[in-house]
Amino acid sequence: MNTEKILEVKNLKKYFKVKNGMLHAVDDLSFYINKGETLGLVGESGCGKSTTGRTLIRLIEADEGEVLFHNKDVLKFNKPEMKEFRQQAQMVFQDPYSSLNPRLSIFELISEPLMNSNQYRKDKVKTNARVKKLMEVVGLSERLINSYPHELDGGRRQRVGIARALSPNPEFVILDEPVSALDVCIQAQIINLLKRLQKELELSFLFISHDLSVVKHISDRIAVMYLGKMVELSDYNAIFADPLHPYTQALLSAIPIPKVNVERNRTILVGDVPSPVNPPEGCRFAGRCIHAQEKCHQETPELREVGGNRFVACHLVNNEPSE
Repeated sequence: MNTEKILEVKNLKKYFKVKNGMLHAVDDLSFYINKGETLGLVGESGCGKSTTGRTLIRLIEADEGEVLFHNKDVLKFNKPEMKEFRQQAQMVFQDPYSSLNPRLSIFELISEPLMNSNQYRKDKVKTNARVKKLMEVVGLSERLINSYPHELDGGRRQRVGIARALSPNPEFVILDEPVSALDVCIQAQIINLLKRLQKELELSFLFISHDLSVVKHISDRIAVMYLGKMVELSDYNAIFADPLHPYTQALLSAIPIPKVNVERNRTILVGDVPSPVNPPEGCRFAGRCIHAQEKCHQETPELREVGGNRFVACHLVNNEPSE
């Protein structure tokens, strides 16, 4: 695998001012994505996954940290630099209907990002050819070129969103829950499409999802988030074969198995998710962890390498948990 880093995130933080204080949406996040790689970012709703994706391309402005794209800090880009960066980094959103302008036709939606380029803005023939090519690439029939979003089903709308993201020929694409609103059979089609496009176009993906079973089929590495913090980061094979963090173990145990009469050990989490406005001291998962010790409630565990390019934020890794 290519080890050239296309994106590196260092100590990223994003807070939101709310009535009772500051909401810690993304709290000291660090990771990298190699060229041609897919990093899966998973966690339950409200953990900060989508906020992370939007912060990386400055749809939301970060409060602290660095986002290095080809070793240049995106958070310090001026307007001309951001315009160029937006050509190279795109995003596919969760809801394909709400993310598409209902007043624009499929042709207009896909061609709109091309209008930032003089070569397309001044050449309608070239623009028309590019749109038709993109529709072919994502599996959309040319007969739909003058249709509107409400005339398409969810799968086709998501294909429009993907074509729109690919239109400026980016290197890096953030996929924010791109299949969660689709039927299972359509999910498989979109996942297969993304894998094919990644190989053909040499794309790098950040794939955001709450569904580990989906992430497994597209990711090279998986990062697990809990309440704004990253708790585990590893190769997807290692994550599924031997999860280290208790939260990752609980997520994996919740994946349905499509077989009857299969016994399995389930990890049932107790208690509620702590408030992101006033997060507890120590490990944020300690209040729901059956193995938590006194140290877990007092000291915040650092994300550290434990061998084999595996990272985990847990005091109990390599120690025997208390009974």
